[in-house]
Amino acid sequence: MAMELKLSTNLKMSQKLVMTPMLQQAIKLLPLARLELAQQVRQEITENPVLEEIIEEDELQDETETDEEAEIAEPKENFEVIDEKNKGEEHTLENPDMDWDTYFQDNIDRGSSAENYTEQPTIETTHQKEPSLQEHLLWQLNLSVDNDRMSFIGSCIIGNINADGYLNANINDIGEISHADESEVLTVLKIIQEFEPLGVGARSLQECLKIQAQADENCTPLVLKLIENYLDRLEERYLAKVSSELNVRIESILEAIKKIKRYNPKPGQTFNSERIDYVVPDIFVIKTENGYDVTLNDDGIPRLRISPYYQNLLKNSAKGETKDYLEEKHKSALWFLKSIDQRRQTIHKVGK
Repeated sequence: MAMELKLSTNLKMSQKLVMTPMLQQAIKLLPLARLELAQQVRQEITENPVLEEIIEEDELQDETETDEEAEIAEPKENFEVIDEKNKGEEHTLENPDMDWDTYFQDNIDRGSSAENYTEQPTIETTHQKEPSLQEHLLWQLNLSVDNDRMSFIGSCIIGNINADGYLNANINDIGEISHADESEVLTVLKIIQEFEPLGVGARSLQECLKIQAQADENCTPLVLKLIENYLDRLEERYLAKVSSELNVRIESILEAIKKIKRYNPKPGQTFNSERIDYVVPDIFVIKTENGYDVTLNDDGIPRLRISPYYQNLLKNSAKGETKDYLEEKHKSALWFLKSIDQRRQTIHKVGK
């Protein structure tokens, strides 16, 4: 039996979900952490001139101007829904997809700002890089010495100070590295040992405590004597013998030991560069009189708006490359603003 081949035309109707660019952008923004979102927002401000950050003074001025404007149409909230009446119309300021000036004010169930409840630290404060021990010592060295030779010797010494604040290298080794005499190295080391934190640059625990004791106005001669001669014998079982040798009452020795315990045996630890970066939440759950309420944490995330300058420029510019460019950036800015607000609504609803 012969097979017959022929061409035919069929009409088929089907429904499928299409990912619009605006929906794709909203999905990309949704899983971002607060820091990542803040970086994305600042990058968008850099790339899109139509977007600008809202400053408090500008926000107060805009609120005054908004009160004087006429009523504006109700905004749309669905990504996929397209108004068939305006489908063939061009996207311009005279015929926008939605009114973004009132969208964020009229949109319900988006939560209140956490600033109404507690004052949160700024992102610059929470993520500020603390200076290391070496950086702090070099800064003090530059203020203390006035010639390059002593500065170089001091940098060699500071480079050999460990995280606890102790000098790990020998004086002779530092002298060979810096091409200096032992007396010069000791002179500079003496200067460094007067820096903050007290006790830094010491070569032993005894020297570290002695430096701090000499700088203490309330230090007694007994404290210095215990540090210099009896530091390894300050346990309770040796106190009677130490009291007999010094011809001092045990009570006085106990008071001196209390002062020694106040000194820091590891002064460099106060400038430990390893710090804990705590996770900053996207929402806060706050107890109220009626139960619990969920608020959004917008601290550190720039607040955006469409630049009035570029709005007027787009409205008054003639058709051409400039107008096409502004319309493209204006539409991209609207998408970005709505994606951010959609993210806020989603997080608030999930948290609630």
